[in-house]
Amino acid sequence: ADLERLEIRTHRALLEQAFLADDAQRLTQAWADVPKALREAAPLLGDYAGYLQEAGHDSQAERLLRAALRKHWDTGLVEIVGLLDVEEPGKLLSQMEGFLLDHQDDAALLLTLGRLSLRARLWGKARGYLEASIARGGPAQAYRELGQLLERLNEPDKAIDVYRRA
Repeated sequence: ADLERLEIRTHRALLEQAFLADDAQRLTQAWADVPKALREAAPLLGDYAGYLQEAGHDSQAERLLRAALRKHWDTGLVEIVGLLDVEEPGKLLSQMEGFLLDHQDDAALLLTLGRLSLRARLWGKARGYLEASIARGGPAQAYRELGQLLERLNEPDKAIDVYRRA
């Protein structure tokens, strides 16, 4: 277990160095150098997906994360999915809604579904998911997203109330 933690820490540092070097090929090579047994480790996968997102490769990060979530559920990875800027947010929303069957009370999943609904311009659906995330003890970001949505929907009094509750 100690060796695995050390390997994960080492590969995370190598991924970070490659990302900071602003070299896409070096980042790809750093990921390829991660042993297959460690590629499903959520911290490594999350770092790599985040670096892909920062480099503008959101669709690649999305495919990687969805495949990982089908194998092993991790709320940190779910949150990253909600931050991705993909070409078809409605399609990704539908795919992520498939996880609701097994994770209906997961506040991070509900926040992600709310964010994806916002990108797909599905205001009512976004509101429902964000309110559900908050009801299940969701993070402060859910309040912020809901408050901004309520402002957009021209409901400033409700938005202020959401911000206060946050």
